Amino acid sequence: MSLERFDRTPELPVSFRGYAREPTDALLRELEAVCRALLAERDELRELAGEAERRLKEAEAELVRYRAEALAVSRALVTAEKIKLDNELDAAAIRAEAQQEAARLVAHAEERARAIVGDAEVRAEQAVTEVDDTRERLGSLARELFARVTGPALEQRSGPDVEP
Repeated sequence: MSLERFDRTPELPVSFRGYAREPTDALLRELEAVCRALLAERDELRELAGEAERRLKEAEAELVRYRAEALAVSRALVTAEKIKLDNELDAAAIRAEAQQEAARLVAHAEERARAIVGDAEVRAEQAVTEVDDTRERLGSLARELFARVTGPALEQRSGPDVEP
């Protein structure tokens, strides 16, 4: 229904019996006003519906974006958790390997220390033996020298019965 139709008051033909013009014209004006109000309300509702549809499409697009972001964050969290677990496993393996290497190094150092101590004990025993041998030789040498130096003098003084 077009508004142009209501731009002018329609002329109704008057018949033999006719109609009461003033009440009929008043009714037509009232109907025209009601129709204009209804048409204006329809146009306003169309605009509101168009705005609501536009906002709905924006909201749907935003929802799609948020869902995509939520999925990306979820995937990132899963990936981060996987990386964390992998790193913890790697760290545990490295720690175990380092402990084994440390134990091996300590065992090697202890073995080396025992060898060094054993070698030092052997050398110390050799040195003690050499010192004892040297002391004995020096004692023999000193007695021999003493005997040489004092021997003829003692024989002359004491005679054959005195022991040196």
